[in-house]
Amino acid sequence: MTDDLRWSARWIWAEGAPRGARHVVALATSCDLAEVPTRVSARWCAVARAVVYVNGVEVGRGPVRSNPRRQPYEDLDLAPHLRAGTNHIAAIAVHYAGATPWYLPMPPFSSDLADGAFVFEADLGADKLVSDDTWTAQVLDGWGATSGGGVAGRGVELIDTRSLPADWAGAGLGGAVALRRATAVGEPGRSTPPSYPVGPFGPRPIAPLTAEPVAFVDAGDGTWRHGAVVAGTLVVEVEGPDGAEATVRIAEMVDADGVPVPGEHDAALQITCDGSRRLVESVDRFGGQGAVVDAADGVVVHTVGVVERLYPCAGDGGFACSDPLLERIHRVGRRTVTLNSDDAYT
Repeated sequence: MTDDLRWSARWIWAEGAPRGARHVVALATSCDLAEVPTRVSARWCAVARAVVYVNGVEVGRGPVRSNPRRQPYEDLDLAPHLRAGTNHIAAIAVHYAGATPWYLPMPPFSSDLADGAFVFEADLGADKLVSDDTWTAQVLDGWGATSGGGVAGRGVELIDTRSLPADWAGAGLGGAVALRRATAVGEPGRSTPPSYPVGPFGPRPIAPLTAEPVAFVDAGDGTWRHGAVVAGTLVVEVEGPDGAEATVRIAEMVDADGVPVPGEHDAALQITCDGSRRLVESVDRFGGQGAVVDAADGVVVHTVGVVERLYPCAGDGGFACSDPLLERIHRVGRRTVTLNSDDAYT
């Protein structure tokens, strides 16, 4: 299936999604299997980025950054994540309002894919699981970002946990979330890829990034420290009254006492609580060696950390000499290159 240029799946998105503004949508479907095939080839793509889950477990992030006229798709084997009986497939997808350091928008006069789109298909043997109007989709209120400035152009990422139940990826969209049928988007008259200008064309050209959890240490003064720079998605376990907020500001630099000092170019994540204890992971990438937490009354931040998402550098090459300082410089340099090895050298 994944060698075919023409897709059976349709581009979909959530009804009522805003145009020209950053927004996040949740998409979901389910399928029943009498038994799990030995292999289930799947491929998917999004405009602009998405995280895909099977039965509540993350199985992919992407697509990789690319010229939007030659966007690769993500491909994987779903079989290890499926089970006999009902299976839930879900995605969190983000549409960016404009260019970011990691995303190049489509050219002018593109199709309505430029306003956000997701496509998914999996070969189940006798049948295919495809994205279409039987999926459910919801624009997530309170998920987005403030306007940014400076060189990075990043604002504060916003996540309102009240918009999405904690178990939604493993149980489907339901309960407090209003269900909507996903609408097909794409070129006029056709909503199946390949589509102008994005394609997608060809599978992911590089290996998946690592996913290594790194815990920060609570210093007891509103700061959380690690002692070395890490890069990936920010993960916060937080508990607080309905509507209360906690802001976590990442810091690349520390002062002479090791206290994190967020600067003007450092990013932040603001979480709105839903009255329960939630584990929240950012959509965007963060980097730093500590964080400063500003929480409203009644809000408890239990853990702060980063899931490092870097290119899986391999090899036994190294450097050794009689000067410990030169050896340390080499280690620092190698780590610096690794930190800037995402889905492209940054």
